[in-house]
Amino acid sequence: MQRCLAAAAAILAIASGSAAFAYEAGKADELLPADLERGEAGYAADCAECHASAARITRRVPGDDDEARAEWLEEFLPEHFAPDAQVRRDIIAYMLAQ
Repeated sequence: MQRCLAAAAAILAIASGSAAFAYEAGKADELLPADLERGEAGYAADCAECHASAARITRRVPGDDDEARAEWLEEFLPEHFAPDAQVRRDIIAYMLAQ
């Protein structure tokens, strides 16, 4: 049932021309390249209510470089209100660009 809903959401998003795409987590080969505009919109919609400043949060993410911080965020965010892999990819790119 959940897969049917995800597929229906993806079809609806594509048909309506929306920038939002629904993908199952873990299917990286089906994901679009990270997009900063989608990431900013995703952060505003899903993160900003509790974490107003992406730059402030990103500075606190463990890791010596952007690659390490991206890996940490990729492991952390699925259980922190970002289960969709495409949304995560976009939000992480946006956060690291701050």
